[in-house]
Parts: sequence; C-alpha cells; structure tokens
Amino acid sequence: MAAARSCSISMSVDDTEVSNPADLKNRCYLTGRKSWTVTITKLVTVAHTFFENTDQEVRLSFMVRGSSTDRMTGNAIVKNVEVSGTVGSLTTGNFTFQGTGPLAYQSGDL
Repeated sequence: MAAARSCSISMSVDDTEVSNPADLKNRCYLTGRKSWTVTITKLVTVAHTFFENTDQEVRLSFMVRGSSTDRMTGNAIVKNVEVSGTVGSLTTGNFTFQGTGPLAYQSGDL
C-alpha cells in the first residue's frame, strides 16, 4: 500500500501455563503460536479497487523506520476494510490484515 498515512503492526504469542502446583508464588509459561496483524490508514478514491478480491492472500512489505533497506514482509488476508468521509473532504480508508504465516525481518545488508 503506497502512501500510507499511518501503519501499525501488532504481534502476539499464545501462552500455556505450566506452573508447578506446589509453587504457590510463581507462575511459569511456555510460548505457543505467534500471530500478527497490520492496520493501515490511507487516503482513497471512489475508484479505489484494491480490495475487490478480499478472499485472496496478499504479500505485505514494510520499510523499517530509520532504514532505507531493511524490511518486514509476510503474507496476509484482508480482515477488515472501513472507508469513511464527509461531503467536501477527503476519503480515508482503514485496512486491517491478518498474517497467515511468519512476519519476517529482512536486513538490506544481506
């Protein structure tokens, strides 16, 4: 998505408690599956047709702030599209993507 006004990436991991029942003071956890979502806000036009096929997986690639070569990339599905505007103003689109695999960091130094 070129010309995004804002972009946020949220990453999380499932956890499973594996605490010893005899230890009444401390909890212990193991990490499980990871997931990530990306939300992008950008200006759109009425003719904006980027999401006609929302049932298809897309490839996302983001430049890392402060670097001209480092990127984060991954495949995702479109989870939500919200377009809003008022008469006489620009139309804004909010797009949420759900990752379908790993979100990989790629260094430009490779």
